[in-house]
Amino acid sequence: MDRVAGKVALITGAASGLGLAAAQRLAEEGAAVILADIDAQAGEAAAASIQGAVFARLDVTRESEWQALVDSIVAARGRLDVLVNNA
Repeated sequence: MDRVAGKVALITGAASGLGLAAAQRLAEEGAAVILADIDAQAGEAAAASIQGAVFARLDVTRESEWQALVDSIVAARGRLDVLVNNA
């Protein structure tokens, strides 16, 4: 899956289940992953289990939180290439 190598990926609902599995797979394939979830404790633990991953708390029902998160990703990484909206 060279399609995601070097890409910046945001995965919502990533603290467990399918979101976490997607984050793990994207990271294995070489993407830089940002795990987002409303549950900060579980999200931090999930991100810690994936080398190089970071966690961001996100309530997907709040547009202002989306905007702030995307702005911070673009400021830090220069772009956002992949969104897995699992939440």
